Amino acid sequence: MASTVLLFAILIGAALSALAEPFRDRIRGNIRRSLVPQDLSQAAKATCGFRRPETIVDHDSDRIDCWPGPYIPDIASQCRAKGCIWKPSTRPDGSSTGAPWCFYPAERVAFQVAPGGCSVVNNTVQYRLVRPGNAHTFYSTPWSAVTLAVEELDERKLRIKLYNPEASRYEVPVSLNKPTTGSTNPLYEVRVFNDPFFYFKVIRKSTAAVLFDTSLYGGIVLEDQYLQVKTRLPTTKIYGFGETRHATFRLPTDVSTPMWAKDEPPSYENGNFYGFHPYYMVVEDDTKAHGVLLLTSNGMETRRSNIPSLTMKTIGGILDLYFLLGESAEDVTTLYTELVGRPFLPPYWSLGFQLSRWGYDNLSNLKRIINRNRAAGVPQDVQTLDIDYMRNRQDFTVDYEAFAGLEEYVKELKREGIRVVIILDPAIHADSATKHPHDPPYLSYNRGLEQDVYIKWKAEDLSKTDPINIGPNNILLGKVWPDGRACFPDFFTARTRRWWIEEVKRQYETLKFDGLWIDMNEPASFGTNSDGTGQWFCTSGDLPGNHSCIGLKCPQNNLENPPYQAYIPNKLSDKTICMSMEQECRPGQMCKHYDVHNLYGWSQSEPTYEANLQATGSRPFVISRSTYPGAGKYVGHWLGDNGADWGALRYSIVGMLEFNLFGIPYIGADICGFFMVPTEELCARWMQLGAFYPYSRNHNGNHFPDQDPAQWPLVADVSKKALAIRYRLLPYLYTLFYEAHVYGQTVIRPLHHEFKHEEAAYDIQTQFLWGEGLMIAPVVYEGQRQREVYFPDAVWYDLYGQKVAKPAGPATLMVPMPIDHIGVYYQGGVVFPAQAPGLNTVQTRNNPFQFIVALNSRQKAEGYVYWDDGDSINPIQNGKYIDGYISCNVTNPLFGAPFVHVNYISETGPVPFDGDDIRVNQIFIYGLDIPVNRVRGGYGLEGPARVSQIGGVTTVTFSAPLSAASFGLFLD
Repeated sequence: MASTVLLFAILIGAALSALAEPFRDRIRGNIRRSLVPQDLSQAAKATCGFRRPETIVDHDSDRIDCWPGPYIPDIASQCRAKGCIWKPSTRPDGSSTGAPWCFYPAERVAFQVAPGGCSVVNNTVQYRLVRPGNAHTFYSTPWSAVTLAVEELDERKLRIKLYNPEASRYEVPVSLNKPTTGSTNPLYEVRVFNDPFFYFKVIRKSTAAVLFDTSLYGGIVLEDQYLQVKTRLPTTKIYGFGETRHATFRLPTDVSTPMWAKDEPPSYENGNFYGFHPYYMVVEDDTKAHGVLLLTSNGMETRRSNIPSLTMKTIGGILDLYFLLGESAEDVTTLYTELVGRPFLPPYWSLGFQLSRWGYDNLSNLKRIINRNRAAGVPQDVQTLDIDYMRNRQDFTVDYEAFAGLEEYVKELKREGIRVVIILDPAIHADSATKHPHDPPYLSYNRGLEQDVYIKWKAEDLSKTDPINIGPNNILLGKVWPDGRACFPDFFTARTRRWWIEEVKRQYETLKFDGLWIDMNEPASFGTNSDGTGQWFCTSGDLPGNHSCIGLKCPQNNLENPPYQAYIPNKLSDKTICMSMEQECRPGQMCKHYDVHNLYGWSQSEPTYEANLQATGSRPFVISRSTYPGAGKYVGHWLGDNGADWGALRYSIVGMLEFNLFGIPYIGADICGFFMVPTEELCARWMQLGAFYPYSRNHNGNHFPDQDPAQWPLVADVSKKALAIRYRLLPYLYTLFYEAHVYGQTVIRPLHHEFKHEEAAYDIQTQFLWGEGLMIAPVVYEGQRQREVYFPDAVWYDLYGQKVAKPAGPATLMVPMPIDHIGVYYQGGVVFPAQAPGLNTVQTRNNPFQFIVALNSRQKAEGYVYWDDGDSINPIQNGKYIDGYISCNVTNPLFGAPFVHVNYISETGPVPFDGDDIRVNQIFIYGLDIPVNRVRGGYGLEGPARVSQIGGVTTVTFSAPLSAASFGLFLD
C-alpha cells in the first residue's frame, strides 16, 4: 500500500522570522494595510470647495417638533404662523406614525458657510459657519461662532471637529494616539455642501458608500447645553454605545438610550449604567465596516431609527468625531484600540477561576468556602475580598476582629497557588474619629486632607447646601459604605494620584494582595438630594454601626438642572455627587463635574494600575466598575450587580461582545448573579457559560445564600467539567490576549467577525467565539436539554474530536445539551495550544504542552502560541517571551510554511525568562482522512513516539516532551 505522508511541523525560532509574517497576519485576522506613513510635507493637500446641490430626501421621522404643546383647534394655521411646516404623517391605515405634524423647516435648524469662510492648513480644512437670522433656539444659548475642522489623520482615520473659536468650551482631557502623518490617498472623501444649507458627508471612496450624512433635518445643532448631530446610516447593522443593557448585540431601533455613568444595576433594557462609551460600529452592505467615536464625556442620548439614521445628543462640550475605516468589523476594532490604546496584558493567573462574595463576614467562613471547593475538586486561582474585610468599610484597613490572621492566611493561599484580589472604593471615610473614637486614627483620610486631594465646594456654593455636606477645607461630603460621611478624591491631580499610590503601597506592607478591584467609581454617593429619611442605607443591615442618615444637597442651577437632560432619568446628581463641583481636569484648569463626571472611573484607573505595579512589583491586575474609552489600557471590567435570572445570563453574552468592541476584552459577569437567589439549574448553566468568560468569577451580594460551586454537588460536578475545558485551553486564551494587547483584536467576538458573508451570523447573540477558532454555544433558557446551534460554513469538531455532521454551507442543528454539557466546538483549520488542566494555573503551567489540530476540508490547519512567565512586567517590550507557529498539512510533505519571529535563544539560557519552555508531549489531530500508525521520521525529536487513532482522533504521544527550538515529524 502506497504510503501517504502527513507532515506536521511545529516551528519555533528566530531564524526564519521574516517568512512567518504573512502567516501571522492570516491567523490574527489582521488586514495588512501596506500603508507607508508619509511626512506631512508629502501629504495630499486638502482644498476648499463645495459639492453641487443635492435633492434632500426627508423622512417623517427626521422632523423636529415645532409644536410640543397641546393640540388646539386651529393648530395648522398657528403652526404656519410660527414659520413652520404643517404636514400630517400617517400610515396607510390612517393612524399617526408618531412623527411631528408641525415641524421646523430645515433652514431654521441649519448653518451656512460664511462668505469666504473656508481655509486650509496642511491636512486640515476649516469652515466658518453662521446661523440664519431666523434660526430656532432649542434649549439654551446658541454658540456665538462655529468652526468645522476636517482633519485627515491618515489613510483610514479622519477627524471632524465642531467648536466655538470665540469661546473656551470644555474638551475631553483624554489623550488619543492621533496620527500626525496626514494622508496621501485616504480611503474616505469628505463632501461639503452649502445649498440649501450646510451639511457634510463622509464617503468610502472604493464603494461610494455614504458612511455619515448630516443632511437630515436638525443634522447639526450647537447650543451651550444642547448639541446634536444626526446622520443617515448605510445599514441597520450598528453595534456599540455603552454601558447599556439590551437583548440583542445589534442595537435596537426606535429607542432612545441615555448614556451617563451611574451606580445603577443593569436590571432593565436601555438604561444607563456604570460606564460611558460614545462609540459605535456599522457593518456596511459589502461587509466592510467603519467606527465612529464622539469624543465627549458629557451626558448623552442616542436614538436609532429604521431609515436607518442615528441621532446623538450631548449636553456640553463640543462635537469631536473620529472616523475609522476598516475592511471588516474585526479590522475596525484594531483601528479603534490603536486610537484609544491597546488593552493591557493580564497576568496568567487572572485567567483562572475566581471565587468572591460580599458577605464572608469573617475569616473562618472564608476558609470554609475555599476548603469545601478545594475538597470538591473545583479549580481556583483567585480569592477576592469584598468590603467586609475592611474595618468600618474604610479603604486601606483590615478588620482585625472578624478577619484576625488574614495577612498570614493570604500568604498561605499564595503558597498554595491562589492569588488574592482586594476591593477599594474611591470614597474615603471622613467621620472615623467621631464614629469610632476608640479605633486607631484613620491616617489615610488625614493624609489626604493634608495633601489636598479631595473634591471641594466652591466658595459661592457653600450657602446653597446643608452644612453637614461641608467638611474641613470645604471638602464635599456625601454618603457611601462607611457609617459616616465620605469625601471623594480628585484623581485628575498629580498630588491625588501620588497619595493614592502611597496608600496602596502602605496597604501592601501588611496585606500581600496581588490585584485590585475598584468599585463605586462613577462615583457613587447614596441619597443625593434627599434628607436620608427612610433611605435603604439607613434602614438595611448592609452597613454596620450608627449610620448617618444624610443626603447630599446640591445647589439649584443649570448644571444640576440642565435645560435638556439627554433622556437621563432623575437628576444628573442622583446617586452621585453634585454637578457644580470643580475638578482639576488638566494642570491649572478647573472643570465642572458636570463635564467630567463620566471620566471619574477612568481617572482612577491609571493610578490604581500604577499603584498595583509599584506595590507588588509584578504585572498589575485591576478591575474597574466605571470605564471610558482607553480604560482598557489599565483595567478589566465586570458587568455589575446583575440579578440571578436567565435574562441576566443571556445579557452577559451581549455585554462581553460589546466591551470587546470598546477595547476592554478582559470582561465577565457575576456568575450565578449578584442579587437574589439562583436555582441550582441556573447556577449550573451559568458556571458552564462563566467558564468561558475572560473574567471568570462567581460573586454574589450580602445576605444572599452562598452560591459557590460546592454549594450543590451537581453544580460542583458541572463546574469541574466546564473549568477543565477552560484550563486546558488557557494557552490559547492567553495567546488571544497577547494579540489583543499587541494588535488590538477582540478576544471574545461575535460570529459575524469571522463569517462576515453569512447574513444569519449577524443576529446570533447566544453563541460566541474565542478568537477565530473556538465556538461556544451555552444553554441560556431554563429547562433546556437541547438547543439550536448555528454552525457557520466551516468544518467543526466537538470536544471529543468528532466532526459535526451538517450539510454543506452554514446550518442550524438541534444539539442535545444535557445538564452537564455545554456546546464547545473547534473550527477546522486552526491549531490550539493547550495543556493538561490542573487545580490552578501553577499546576497547569507545569504540565507539558499539547497541540489540538483541527483539520479543515483541505486537510490543513495553522496556529500560533505566545508564552511568557505569566507575571513579569512588560515581557514583550523586554523580549522575555517565546512565540511559535504551528502548522499541519496532510497533502504537502515539504516545508515552506511561513515562520514567526521568535526570541528563543538567549545568553541566560534556553528561554529568555524564568520558567518552562514550550515542551510538547502530545499532538491531537482531528479529522484526519488517512490511516497512520507510526512516526516515520522528522527532526528535533528527542525519543520515540507512539501513534494511535481512536474515534476520529489521531494522537501522537512523545516518550519525552520535545523542547527543541523547532521540530517536525512525518506520519504514515
